Amino acid sequence: MAFEKTLRAVHFLSFLVAGLSVEGQSVIWFSDDDDIAPNAGPDDRTRTVELAEILTTVISHYVPHRIHEIIVGTAKDDEPSMSLSDLIAIPDLACGAWCEFLSHVPASEFVNGTPAVGAALNTLSRRALQILSWFAEEHQPLKRLLCVVGEVLPDQKVSYICSAPATLRQFKAQVEETIQRGTAA
Repeated sequence: MAFEKTLRAVHFLSFLVAGLSVEGQSVIWFSDDDDIAPNAGPDDRTRTVELAEILTTVISHYVPHRIHEIIVGTAKDDEPSMSLSDLIAIPDLACGAWCEFLSHVPASEFVNGTPAVGAALNTLSRRALQILSWFAEEHQPLKRLLCVVGEVLPDQKVSYICSAPATLRQFKAQVEETIQRGTAA
């Protein structure tokens, strides 16, 4: 199961790099402790090197240009300040908040801004609401994108949604309203 998860992540990352990179860029992938890149046992460095080799092989089949350098590491490679671990935690927190939200409402409802979005927001923790508000903020230096890939449709196409600035602005207003109602109570 861990190898399947590794291949799924490597192929998805390679697909993103193929579409978003240009000639000569480097790819740096740091992961927290999980099945793909464990960092709690004696064979960890070997597993990380194997992951880098798999990524290098797979990415070469997706990317039409030269990648300058591919670096793969884990939180175990962090310095004493733990700043890398803090950075790695950001996507985990954001994904957790989105998973909590999307467990209450289909992604298509989010994109279409239906009343179900407000009802779903009312079920979330304050922490999840604050993270979603941050995610939807468009005037921050860290770029964020939500892309949800759905089930295979009968015609063998895949449904998907991606966040757009207008959708995120509307969503942020709904999240802020929910937070305000929660603090007034």
